[in-house]
Amino acid sequence: MSDRLFGEDVLFFQRLLKSEGFYRGALDGLWGRISEAAATALDAEYENLKDELGTFDRRTEQQIASLSIRAQREARGFMTRALSQGVNVKIISGTRTYEEQNQLFRQGRYGNPGPVITKARGGHSNHNFGIAWVRNRFEQGQAYVA
Repeated sequence: MSDRLFGEDVLFFQRLLKSEGFYRGALDGLWGRISEAAATALDAEYENLKDELGTFDRRTEQQIASLSIRAQREARGFMTRALSQGVNVKIISGTRTYEEQNQLFRQGRYGNPGPVITKARGGHSNHNFGIAWVRNRFEQGQAYVA
């Protein structure tokens, strides 16, 4: 499952796996047996955390799966606390590649449409390191707007 999280950016995924201690090979951007084994280990840890701490809606689970193991644990704790207090919340964004972060940075700048939503370029956001997520509150199936 985790091998599908970052599309064709194998090097980005290898870096994330290495930071988690799952990948022990050279950072070469090539998908092979070492990458596959590391992704399988990350997936197993994700499944263990689901069993231990519970599961959430499909979108939230997809975003949690993209996070570092420690952040996955924290995100699950956050979700449990919010939902137990009656707050309908979902995690709508997790780890981002540098290119994804740069696309968000360009939004609302340089003549691009939409509001400015981030001050961080690729490589300068906690999202690029698997330790940040974005959550949104929902009411009656729609995103809550204050």
